[in-house]
Amino acid sequence: PTTQATTQATTTTQKATTAQAQTTVAKSDAKDGQVAFEKINGNNITKVKITFKDGLIQKITTDSIIDFDISGLPETSREAFKQALQTQKQNMEQSYNQLKDQIQEVTGLKIDFRMEGTKYIQSYEVDYSNVDFDKLQEIDPDFTSKEEATNYEQIIQSLIGAGFTRVN
Repeated sequence: PTTQATTQATTTTQKATTAQAQTTVAKSDAKDGQVAFEKINGNNITKVKITFKDGLIQKITTDSIIDFDISGLPETSREAFKQALQTQKQNMEQSYNQLKDQIQEVTGLKIDFRMEGTKYIQSYEVDYSNVDFDKLQEIDPDFTSKEEATNYEQIIQSLIGAGFTRVN
């Protein structure tokens, strides 16, 4: 009975949250503005900021933040966790460097990587008002069309479906 009640409460909360997010999107159908979403998964936070005009996305900035702070872990777990995080950090740096090489000549696309204290931050920015869509599709053949990539409603619903929460 407790499991069923917990599951039912969780499902009800998720449905209410999704309905609330969808209502918020519908109510805020302003023609121009900015909206931000966030998704937290353990020590990883993803923040998405969207700037739009006339119902079309002008710019999307995504920050992927991973916190490598191990101070709250028991002493016995710290070394193993530290090694796992170091491997994760090395893999992320390698991916970043490969991507940076691929996109260095693409207008309207920026990436950045930095450490702030114990946090590793990767930032991606796509400025759809001047991005070279042909080059973008050359790099990533799975990239959607300009119409799909800049469709405000479609992107917002996609974020909500992926578990993001609106934060402004």
